[in-house]
Amino acid sequence: MLFYQGEFCAMLYSNDDLKNWLPVLADTPIGFAGMHYLGVDGLQAAYGHIEKSTVNVG
Repeated sequence: MLFYQGEFCAMLYSNDDLKNWLPVLADTPIGFAGMHYLGVDGLQAAYGHIEKSTVNVG
């Protein structure tokens, strides 16, 4: 587990664990994997901010 300013922020996984959880990656060489956990005070406000920062292409 990784912490930032005393708060939990991410978890690292072994290559074997990742391949068990995502069998589609079983034959893919992966050296490092992890998950980021994002905490926000206002989910709707976060969505709005992300939406304004996203450019529609296509």
